[in-house]
Amino acid sequence: MSDSSENKKTLLAGGCFWCIEAAVRNIPGVVEVFSGYADRNDMPERREVVEIEYDPHQISFADLIRAGFKLFDPTDAGGQFHDRGYGYTTAVYYQDEEEKKILEAIVLSLNNSGTYDSPIVTSIEVMPPFDPAPEYHQKYKEKNPDHYKGYYRASGREAYVEGMKEK
Repeated sequence: MSDSSENKKTLLAGGCFWCIEAAVRNIPGVVEVFSGYADRNDMPERREVVEIEYDPHQISFADLIRAGFKLFDPTDAGGQFHDRGYGYTTAVYYQDEEEKKILEAIVLSLNNSGTYDSPIVTSIEVMPPFDPAPEYHQKYKEKNPDHYKGYYRASGREAYVEGMKEK
């Protein structure tokens, strides 16, 4: 068990927070995940995000973000799969200059890797306040497995993520 006083937090926006939350829970080193919104006062619409608490002794910030990039399409500027609009756009967040440099290096590396046919458009932003979603959105896959499974498959995300496992 990790010492919660040493755990770190970050936000990840990858479209529907139900899908990102469910997948991120399976990453070794992740302690807890909450669905919610990036609460930026300068934006009229809020982006769906997950707040990830992780143990940096088990997974680095860079490895966590690399794993996160496999859960969404970072080349789609209009949203994710059938969820469209700003609220479903992708973003990675930093708390300090070191994390910002890590994020920039990951994006550069992925752009140069040939993994994607188009350039990455995922936004790199300073971490805004996190506003948790209502309780019925938390652990949605566990609470509503049939609805979640149908949504995940019908949205196109399931086929995409399965394809990314091969890359």
